[in-house]
Amino acid sequence: MTVEFTAYVRKPFEVEAVEITTDNIASVAKLIGTLRITKEGVPFIAVDRSKVGQIDRVWPGYWMTKMGKNIRCYSPNLFLSQFQPKENGETTTDAETAPEKPLIVSSSSLDD
Repeated sequence: MTVEFTAYVRKPFEVEAVEITTDNIASVAKLIGTLRITKEGVPFIAVDRSKVGQIDRVWPGYWMTKMGKNIRCYSPNLFLSQFQPKENGETTTDAETAPEKPLIVSSSSLDD
């Protein structure tokens, strides 16, 4: 059996983001979990999985995003690979970003 895959480009969306630092980690912890300190004195957040489901611990250098009521946390590399700063005056509305038809980049197939 052959399964046909078609590639799609994810529609852009806007989030608010903050880089977690040693200066703001206590404030961020109040939003997503409990502030802890390692034996070496490094602060981290033990994440409440009911608030941010995809990650257990957040360290300085990680990023927290907010879109409406949805909060997510990302490692530095993952965040920087998926997000870029919004330029001054730039807007991202559905009307501007949604193509009339899905944008097909390429297709491929897999054989069992």
